Amino acid sequence: MIKEGTLNDYTEHNSMLPKRAAGPSLITYNVALEAWRRGVGLQFYTVTVKNRMRIFYLLENEGKAYKFQYSLGGKVESEARKIVNDKSLTKQHLSAAGVSVPEGKSVDIDKGIEETLKYADELGYPVVAKPTDGRLGKGVMTDLRDENELRDALNHLKDELGSTDIIIEQYIKGDDTRVYVIDDKVVAAYKRVPLNVFGDGYSTISELVDEKKRIRKNNPYAKKHEIDINEEVLAYLTGQGYTIDSVPEKGQRVFLAEKTLSSDAGEKIDITEELSDKMKETAINAVKAVPGMFMSGLDLMIDHGRNQGYILELNANPNIAGHLYPMEGKPRGVHKAIIDHYFPETIDKKPKNNDHFVYDFDGIIDILKSGAVKSVTVPPLPKGRLKAVEIDITGGSERLLDWIHQRAVNMRIGGEITRIGNDEFKIKIAGRNAKVNNFMSDLKQRVTSSTRLKIVDDVKLKGLYPFYFKKVGNKPVIEPSEVPDRPTAKKEKTAKTDLQKLKAEEKKNQVLSKELQDMKNSKSWQLTAPLRKLMSKVNKNK
Repeated sequence: MIKEGTLNDYTEHNSMLPKRAAGPSLITYNVALEAWRRGVGLQFYTVTVKNRMRIFYLLENEGKAYKFQYSLGGKVESEARKIVNDKSLTKQHLSAAGVSVPEGKSVDIDKGIEETLKYADELGYPVVAKPTDGRLGKGVMTDLRDENELRDALNHLKDELGSTDIIIEQYIKGDDTRVYVIDDKVVAAYKRVPLNVFGDGYSTISELVDEKKRIRKNNPYAKKHEIDINEEVLAYLTGQGYTIDSVPEKGQRVFLAEKTLSSDAGEKIDITEELSDKMKETAINAVKAVPGMFMSGLDLMIDHGRNQGYILELNANPNIAGHLYPMEGKPRGVHKAIIDHYFPETIDKKPKNNDHFVYDFDGIIDILKSGAVKSVTVPPLPKGRLKAVEIDITGGSERLLDWIHQRAVNMRIGGEITRIGNDEFKIKIAGRNAKVNNFMSDLKQRVTSSTRLKIVDDVKLKGLYPFYFKKVGNKPVIEPSEVPDRPTAKKEKTAKTDLQKLKAEEKKNQVLSKELQDMKNSKSWQLTAPLRKLMSKVNKNK
């Protein structure tokens, strides 16, 4: 069992992810990659929806084909999607099936909010207010403790978000849990917790936050939500008897906020193995309650005092990245479970070496977004015995590198070229045994006397091999052995002085940055914008 407070460090994995695999596209990349590695046909294509280009992908194997968007596949019926996209309709189906839900009802605040306030008073505070059609937690206002807070929340939902169909329900205090169910089985579960640090007995909260920032920066899912140590955080610490310079005891978890939303830097802790049978049954029954819904990422609030779980909502197209990259606990292969369901014939049939191959996700997304093509079919991986070779080249010309790239692509070989010096390059290739041998024979005949080759033949596959072969830019890739080690306790203490100097410089930079932003927000800056633009053109023409 993983020790509590142990943070998952995804530095190596994150360095190998495509740049375009961020946000919802991180889900697309992982699900499609797993299918492709199993030999399932993969095609990306664009569809224009309400004047916006959207990218979908098609998976096909043995006569079966399913359209996907993110984690949602074509087997989930449209009626099921319609139900779960309407929170009021979802609550009706769950209640009818005997699944526990928070008490509440839908209201139309466009007709006035006095009746809503009256109902909330009858229900009893605290309450929750949320749009009936909200997704991804948007517009959900929780723990509203009195009429004034509810009134402000309703005005915000109506005036700022344009939502008038609202659900008012009782606020359930407990563990905010996301459970992924597929085929009457709980595949993964995590609980959402507010931003926190875990004491080591000698580091200050500020230093622990710096370490967590480093960890989050390399977490493919959490990195998009940065930690902001603002006045609200400082006040929350003060309320617990801490300052930013306090040193928590070893093993003590200190929360820096109350909210668990990802946008507030909330974190995910895997609890798949800790989830009780009763809570699993509640989750499974919730999915069964919706006709045509056989898989879902659902939100479950667990009241441990009463040993009771309440379903808050179901999602047909859930964000599974929190299961793949939890901050703590074991990562869960939800993307693999999805492919298991759609293509059970591929279970346990993926060649082991296929996990070393990746397709050019960045290139595919870029060309689709450019509008140059409407679809891209990803070439299937080679079958049979694979061979890998590493080559160091000194004195190679650009013409030779272009030839290597084109030749490898034509021969359906995976790998990449990486520049490691002014005229030094590292090449790694992998493919079918005969193809690689032919490529090496052609390369030896192609090089001139001024070019030196150092060949390591028939090496064990390691790292990732783009397929088709890819000509990489000048920046060296990070090999697994080169990924920096996580700082030890001794190294952290040694670096304390440097960190303090760095913080002082950061504060200076923040002050200068604020002064610059204030200047840019000033009326004089805005009024002189046309003149600066004109002067920029004049200077360029000089």
